[in-house]
Amino acid sequence: MNVLQTAQVSKSFGGFKALEMIDMTVEQGEIHAVIGPNGAGKTTLFNLLSGLYPATLGQILFMGEDITRRKAHQIARLGMARTFQNICLFPGMTALENVAVGRHTYSDASPLRIFLRPPFFKARGERVILEKAAEMLGLVGLAEKKGQFASNLPYGDQRRLEIARALATEPRLLLLDEPAAGMNPNETEQVLELIQMIVARGITILLIEHDMKLVMGIADRITVLNFGQKIAEGSPALIQNDPKVIEAYLGSE
Repeated sequence: MNVLQTAQVSKSFGGFKALEMIDMTVEQGEIHAVIGPNGAGKTTLFNLLSGLYPATLGQILFMGEDITRRKAHQIARLGMARTFQNICLFPGMTALENVAVGRHTYSDASPLRIFLRPPFFKARGERVILEKAAEMLGLVGLAEKKGQFASNLPYGDQRRLEIARALATEPRLLLLDEPAAGMNPNETEQVLELIQMIVARGITILLIEHDMKLVMGIADRITVLNFGQKIAEGSPALIQNDPKVIEAYLGSE
């Protein structure tokens, strides 16, 4: 089953074509990687998929539903979550509070309901949110740091915290933008294990990553972008031996 499908998706900024006619399919339960040189259009693609940018041309289908013109919060409610290349946490909030923010996607707390509901119901709703947030912190190995401010966490923990916040939305598809960026080998190995654990929970992964050892070791399929165009797609073995990919990105030994 297709979780995500793009058809001739394009994005222009003035006269600059950041993406041109991208066709891509992500299957349910797979780890699908998007690779390419800096400036190839990878993060722009993520921004289109998650609703941060509107596509100039083309169509995006998520779980069979057209989301091409949907807003980011609407797409999140449908079951797509993402992390960012540059960590986007709330530094003055605790780890638990950061994850709880993600869980509020499923809150019914409209302004009218906030005023009309008795305090008991408000407290119960918040308790459920915090319990789910704590569960996600445990999943990424940060349960003991739930009371620490995000700004005080080591870099690797901040990366995992951002993933926990995304998981709190209960996504069907999780977009990870360079989850291992800036990490040492031990931290990278922990991220790899975490990604495998997430997939085991039935969540499909689409990731951008420059660490080719990680990508080739974990991805089921890979899409390669260069100058805003798709130049290859296939299994890791196929991509490693594709002359166009070697020339544009991987290089030869």
